[in-house]
Amino acid sequence: MESDGTTCELCGSVAEVREHRQITAKQLNKAFYYSRWYYCNNPKCSRNVFMKKEHEVWNQNEAAAQVKMFEQSRDQAAHIRNIALEI
Repeated sequence: MESDGTTCELCGSVAEVREHRQITAKQLNKAFYYSRWYYCNNPKCSRNVFMKKEHEVWNQNEAAAQVKMFEQSRDQAAHIRNIALEI
C-alpha cells in the first residue's frame, strides 16, 4: 500500500492510503462516502481507520436535499425571530 505522508493523529505513525477501485451502487445509494481513507498499521494504536473531511463525496441528490433542509430551517428561524421581535 502507498502513503501520501499523512500520519495518524493519534499515534503519529505514517498511514497507508486506501481508495475505492471503482464507485459502485453501494456508495451511490449513501448520502455520502469517502473517496479515500487511511489505515494506521501501528498495532499498538487503537485507531485503525480514519477519514478526512476533504475526501467526503456527497451524492448530488442527497446534497441538494441537505441544502434544501438547511434553507428551510434558516427561513423558519428568521420567521420565529421576527415574531419574537414583534412581541
